[in-house]
Amino acid sequence: MYDVRRQWQLAIILTCFVFYAIFLLFDGARSSDLLATWLAGHFLAEGRIDQIYMTQEPVFTMYAHDSWYSLMQQTFDYHDPLFPFIYPPLWAWLASHLQHISFFTIEPIATAFNLAFIAGMVLLSGRLVGTAVRPVVHVLICLVLLFFTTIGGFAIYENQPQIIVSFLIILAIERARNGSGLVAGAAMALAASIKIYPALLAIVWLATGQRRAFASFVVIGGALGMSSLLTTGWPMHQLFFEQISKVSGSTIINSINWNLNGTIGQIFFRDQMVYLPMAHVDREMAGWYMLAKPQTWIIITKLAPIAVIAVAFPLFAKADADLRDRALWPLLLITMALTAPLGWVYHYMPVVVLLTGLVSLMGRRDGYSVIVTFISVLGFPALLLYGWLGFGQLDVQLIGTGTITLLAVVFAVQVKTHLSLQHSSPLKSLRA
Repeated sequence: MYDVRRQWQLAIILTCFVFYAIFLLFDGARSSDLLATWLAGHFLAEGRIDQIYMTQEPVFTMYAHDSWYSLMQQTFDYHDPLFPFIYPPLWAWLASHLQHISFFTIEPIATAFNLAFIAGMVLLSGRLVGTAVRPVVHVLICLVLLFFTTIGGFAIYENQPQIIVSFLIILAIERARNGSGLVAGAAMALAASIKIYPALLAIVWLATGQRRAFASFVVIGGALGMSSLLTTGWPMHQLFFEQISKVSGSTIINSINWNLNGTIGQIFFRDQMVYLPMAHVDREMAGWYMLAKPQTWIIITKLAPIAVIAVAFPLFAKADADLRDRALWPLLLITMALTAPLGWVYHYMPVVVLLTGLVSLMGRRDGYSVIVTFISVLGFPALLLYGWLGFGQLDVQLIGTGTITLLAVVFAVQVKTHLSLQHSSPLKSLRA
């Protein structure tokens, strides 16, 4: 048996060293997603709430307001991509109070914080996946899964808010597991205040009897929601919900949106897909495809997350803590991203940091085989090979979505297998 304390010391040192190197590599990245929040704050500070959310178009195109492009080009000679602000108004209000600081000063600070959040997510997940994988090995595998694929690297390149959301989700799972329900609920509430879907994740705590975590989520989440309303007003929230509705009514399809909506669009509605080029950039860059959904599909899209939680609820109630952390939580996170209106690659960050839990569930040979296969299919060498073979971004979307779906099947099989073992032998525990 290895020295656990020594292994964790080495894991922390390794994490700090590697993430400092990654900071140097990504310092100065374009950070288009973070810039959207800063620009939303800029226009809120000017009182121009009609220039924050994209509600003028009948569908969600992923284009920003023309005023955004004008401001950045004329003021900062900026010619990189801009994307719309799609987060709750509270964060535009917060950004409006940072307008005295240049975005280009905020950017490297945000990169450093986001890398710290990813490092924290990697280390916290090591407490959930079991002892079959040494902490140092767990850290190395997570680094490869995150930065040898587009899953983590793209998030850092854009300084994506999903980074802190992913960290908060893993923190919430880990704290709930270890009896700190107040912190767990607070973390999930903060995550839900940035991206709405973590609010649904908190519901499964009712199934597991972790009611203190759920109560904490309700109280703190309610306080954050009320703060958003008091600081920005109802009209801005109406615009936010209107834009969310347009997101649900559209599908964006490109190589980094691993999502069943995009795959369904390719298979059944390819002739209705519209190519949208990257706007207002000074060099050739790949655009994306957009598809307006028919009404029945829109209804299914809105009901899908609720259906996922409804299926997950009794499974969480039956499973023990180890099975929940190593298989059920990853399965739930995958299915939520696969069925969401948008399922970008970085939504799978909290999944890949829990992937070493398969070694505890399946044994070393099978567990590591799944991990190696995942990296082999979605790693950068594979992406280069796909390009050399002439695959376009639509082909890569199918490969990414298909691989993630198969990974969900692997987790589902483990849930079924181990629930059967628990039922037949209640005293039988998972392998360490």
